[in-house]
Amino acid sequence: MTRKYHLMVEYLVQFVVFLGKYLRIENQIGVKQKEKPSIRLLLLF
Repeated sequence: MTRKYHLMVEYLVQFVVFLGKYLRIENQIGVKQKEKPSIRLLLLF
């Protein structure tokens, strides 16, 4: 149970880090595009 919880936390941390990097890249590439980053993220998974 604790190992499963630990894996979940680790996955969440990695996901948050990835999210931050993705949003940063998204902002750098083009703020002109009015597409919502969240929708594009959902398409990735």
